[in-house]
Amino acid sequence: MNKTNSTTFPILLLSITLIAFTANAQEETRSITKMGIGIGISPSILLSDDDSESILSSTSIYFPVTTATFRFEPELGIYRYSLSLDSDDISQTALKVGAGFFWLNTLYNTTVYYGTRAGIIYYSVSGSAVSESESETDLYIGPAIGGEYNFSARLSIGGEAQLIYSLSREDFGDSTLETHILKTRPVFFVRWYF
Repeated sequence: MNKTNSTTFPILLLSITLIAFTANAQEETRSITKMGIGIGISPSILLSDDDSESILSSTSIYFPVTTATFRFEPELGIYRYSLSLDSDDISQTALKVGAGFFWLNTLYNTTVYYGTRAGIIYYSVSGSAVSESESETDLYIGPAIGGEYNFSARLSIGGEAQLIYSLSREDFGDSTLETHILKTRPVFFVRWYF
């Protein structure tokens, strides 16, 4: 009986130590700030002059900075569309700069996040088919909710649903055209962390 007690105590002590180190290692992993780069792909609809629709994919590059409970995610995207017909040509360029601010809830390898995305989109149109070059700047803001699965500490795949409100203004001489748009936007994400 004495021999059983003498082996039980070291095993119990070793088990408690391992549990404490494992819990501490998990807590340290959660408190680390991770930085990375991601790609977001979203389907978009392009309307042409004859009211036909084309579905395009717009892609942005994201730069997530993530802690255990918060993510700040700057976004940069560019889109260029060119069209030539006989001797006429037209090109449209859009530059998108924005950021997302999110609260995170993580359970095992799955993270659910919710917050806001906001930014600006600068558009310009030029070419021989246009009488003069035009440009405008749109502002956008809206709530977003998403989820991602972490395959490892360095790779995650997920999706996000956004409800985006955008405002644009164009000046036409003495008049100003103001456009308000409210739209949903799904985004598929792949993020790599350093």
